[in-house]
Amino acid sequence: MIVINIMLGFAVLFIIMALGIHIASTMFLVGVGIGFGTIGKAILLDFGNQMWTVLNNFVMTSVPLFVLLGEMMLRSGVTEKMYNCLSKWLAPLPGGLLHTNIGASALLAANSGSS
Repeated sequence: MIVINIMLGFAVLFIIMALGIHIASTMFLVGVGIGFGTIGKAILLDFGNQMWTVLNNFVMTSVPLFVLLGEMMLRSGVTEKMYNCLSKWLAPLPGGLLHTNIGASALLAANSGSS
């Protein structure tokens, strides 16, 4: 029974995606449909609680903010200036490009708070 549900879910997923509906909407529809088919009306009662649990997670808040910070740094030109400065400073060392990449990664990690 479980294998049939999985195969049916994938088939419906590909059919709906072939119709041109976005992947997120397709996965939502298939997930709710399979949940409603296996659990019944209890899936509708638990849906709000599941959404709150996922959205209340720290990772779901921090990852989009890290992406936003990286995009702001890229658009402002800070990352290019930082990389050029590190490249000029570390070029005389053997493997200067490697050291430049490591230094830039360390500075970006320190700036975003992930270090």
